[in-house]
Amino acid sequence: MSFIDCDYLVIGGGTAGCVVAARLSENPDNRVVLLEAGEPDSNPLIAVPGALPITGTAGRFNWSSYTEAEPEMDGRKLFMSQGRVLGGSSSINGMVYTRGQPLDYDQWRDLGAIGWGFEDVLPLFRKSEDNERGASRWHGVGGPMAVSRGKSELPICDEFFAAASAAGFPIAEDFNSDQQEGFGYYDTTVGRGRRASTAAAFIRPARRRKNLLVITSALAQRLIVTGGRARGCEYLQHGSVREVRASREIVVCNGAIRSPQLLMLSGIGPAAQLRPLGIGVVHDMPGVGANLQNHVACKLQYTVNKPITGYSYLNPARALRTGLEYVLTRGGYLGHSPTPMGGFLRTAHATNAAPDVQLFLNPALVGKLDQGLWNLLPKEHGFSSFVNQGRPYSRGEIRLASTDASDQPRIIGNYFSDPRDIEVLADGIEMMREAVMGGRLRPLVEREVLPGEAVRDRAGLKTFIRQNAGNHFHVAGTCRMGEDAEAVVDSRLRVRGLDGLRVADASIMPTLMNGNTAAPIVMIGEKAAEMILADQARH
Repeated sequence: MSFIDCDYLVIGGGTAGCVVAARLSENPDNRVVLLEAGEPDSNPLIAVPGALPITGTAGRFNWSSYTEAEPEMDGRKLFMSQGRVLGGSSSINGMVYTRGQPLDYDQWRDLGAIGWGFEDVLPLFRKSEDNERGASRWHGVGGPMAVSRGKSELPICDEFFAAASAAGFPIAEDFNSDQQEGFGYYDTTVGRGRRASTAAAFIRPARRRKNLLVITSALAQRLIVTGGRARGCEYLQHGSVREVRASREIVVCNGAIRSPQLLMLSGIGPAAQLRPLGIGVVHDMPGVGANLQNHVACKLQYTVNKPITGYSYLNPARALRTGLEYVLTRGGYLGHSPTPMGGFLRTAHATNAAPDVQLFLNPALVGKLDQGLWNLLPKEHGFSSFVNQGRPYSRGEIRLASTDASDQPRIIGNYFSDPRDIEVLADGIEMMREAVMGGRLRPLVEREVLPGEAVRDRAGLKTFIRQNAGNHFHVAGTCRMGEDAEAVVDSRLRVRGLDGLRVADASIMPTLMNGNTAAPIVMIGEKAAEMILADQARH
């Protein structure tokens, strides 16, 4: 078997892995290898923000997983989009850049994640950014990742803002500051009309370094652990099994679904579940795969009586003009995130002063992501809104389906197993309905497509949610960080009880923040690299 030697091996070239590998390779004495199961991010459409309907649905860039049948959601299996390409989900997501609220990180600290309170992590958020807002307490400039304020040329967005304000909802200027309640335009990972994935922002400039080797189409199959230390990884590439050996450390960045899968395939996980599959137990860790959290999202849709939505861009002449505008200037509709605006609201079920639901306004009648591009595109003028239960109480798990790394693991969401979740989500939907139909926007709305006029009472709304809600692809928590005996990694992201092995991705989050996870995952990558380099300097 052929093998490669390095100092640091980063497994998973997704949102966090690209950050970790790039930062570690800034020291020219460090030999760094980055393994990614997907292909390079060389398809030019990945860089075009407005091409999201194409790249976000393309099977070649996506693991295209499904949950197990969800008992509290009429036994449905829910589609789970996760990027399988260099840059991971940052190469196919909606480019929304939100951090959540400060109390989300203070809760991590209070749960035992030492050094992860909001004031601890804020400098790391600033470090990554090249934010068009300029340098401030909240934002950084000069970092690798472009961040810009979301924009839209479609009148429905301005109409919605005016209606929400008239209905008494606050309007927020910057969700990543101390103003986090209300409706507003999101910050987005877009710079000069191009998507700023972590592959583009961190790895592309770093690839000129001779000490960084990026290996794509390389599926990690198992970690090599001997004498209580992780020493390498076997991976499959083009039908051949190969090996990378790391003299210093291995950092697993496969995401909240596939990081626990890789650990369990390597004998690191719940012994009672590994032994029946014939996997030798290297390290019995019941917490691996547990504590799964995700945002359950429900979609509202409305048709409108004026040509002021994204359906306008499907007109052939306008589509041609839009394409030419982007080619010549990188501006116009294709140069911005298709989901530029939304908000955070506090429901009647909130347990503290911070918002507990997140909302998105998509200025088009979009279909389901897993039913192909044609079904995703609008067929008439209208808009969609997605409502997230921001801080879920329900907990699920990741379990192995087989010993084959190419098989999807079992994703058990257990959504709504805690009844508080559906109550909060129903509150959020009622608030969004009020924002839409509360006055000024009503003359533009022809009809409510979803949930529909027939759904009026609370019982009917909860039935609608169970039958229609889906994932919002923000999976977290399955290799939980903490200093207690059940935690998988400690506060420095080291796998407890083993040497030479860390995990750095959404799986380490003790609890899920109310917000998109891309920005926090970049921060986790930054903090992981910072801690690794600090430990290296001490030794």
